[in-house]
Amino acid sequence: MSKIFYNKLVRDNIPEIIEASGKKANYRVLTDQNEILNALVDKVIEEANELNAAINGDGDPSEELFDLVEVVGSISSELPNININAWHNKTLEKGSFDKHIFLESVEE
Repeated sequence: MSKIFYNKLVRDNIPEIIEASGKKANYRVLTDQNEILNALVDKVIEEANELNAAINGDGDPSEELFDLVEVVGSISSELPNININAWHNKTLEKGSFDKHIFLESVEE
């Protein structure tokens, strides 16, 4: 029997899905707040890379985008004192990304 190491945060139902396929899932539930946030940040990076690959032809961009959104939502629920108004205020002050402005440089 071989063992594949993942060492990453996965969706809540993944252990049951693995077990239903006849395999054994070795996992632990994170309880330390710093460990949870670090695992979520690592997951954001993983999902952003997968979204980038999918946009460039290697997978379904919608699936990867929804994974990324799910992780960002999890981070927002873990961080204390998240103020949704800060998002709104930042958008009002600096705008969104709808105009697709790509800043190349600034001269002084």
